[in-house]
Amino acid sequence: MKTPKGFYGARKLRFKLHGWRKIAIQNKVEEMAHCLGMRISRINPRNTSALAFDGSGKVERNQKKDLATFPTGKVYHADLSASYNIGARYFIRAFQLSWQ
Repeated sequence: MKTPKGFYGARKLRFKLHGWRKIAIQNKVEEMAHCLGMRISRINPRNTSALAFDGSGKVERNQKKDLATFPTGKVYHADLSASYNIGARYFIRAFQLSWQ
């Protein structure tokens, strides 16, 4: 993909990354996991970093967007909180499917 003329810096990089094939990478990883006998599950990533993993509500981010302050006053790394949310969504869905 050619980048348009007259764009520099972050905007030019944004044009380059727009053609990134994330679905193809996810499919490749899925195929490799199946070859190794691993099970995979796709989880909706919406609001994983905006919600507190302990269920207390929305989090507030600092200026660098790396720390999340929960409504209870606890401060965690935002990526850690998001990964806990993704894990919780997986286990909730697995638990609900086992009861059906």
